[in-house]
Amino acid sequence: MAVMILRPAKPDDLPLLRAWDNAPHVIAAFGAADRFDWHALMAEPRTTRELLIGEASGRPIGAAILADPMRTDPERWHAHGAGRRLVDLWVGPEADLGQGFGRGMMRLALARAFALGRVRAVIGAPLARNIRARGFLYDLGFGEFGRLPDREGVRILYEMPRARWARRRLKGTGAKT
Repeated sequence: MAVMILRPAKPDDLPLLRAWDNAPHVIAAFGAADRFDWHALMAEPRTTRELLIGEASGRPIGAAILADPMRTDPERWHAHGAGRRLVDLWVGPEADLGQGFGRGMMRLALARAFALGRVRAVIGAPLARNIRARGFLYDLGFGEFGRLPDREGVRILYEMPRARWARRRLKGTGAKT
């Protein structure tokens, strides 16, 4: 089993992030219009948004963004974001899909988000058409709680409340770190 870590992204990661951002499976999951300004993301305060690189045994395999939706886009998230962290997560190399890396990265992302005492839940917001991501969140124990219009269509909102995450960790299932 690979040793998984999430670490802050560095400027040296920019070529890799750009390549992953343009990969067909990533575009299909996030939408063609949902491109990131990687320099700007790296410059944001960690209290607003944190860009992370997932590694498996020292090899970069994906990226995650943990964001405070009330700081990044309060008008859009006012009804859904207070006390929550929004997670975007993807496996970069297509050959690494289905190997458990996304699950490992999500477990680490949840632990990182909940380490902030004020976070009561973590949100995932895949596009409605992204059946794979929706099933992934459901399998990890996230529950559907709403919908949000988006320029790419509709996003289905999933939530992992702190209490559910803690129970699942104690049972040794789902979002265990």
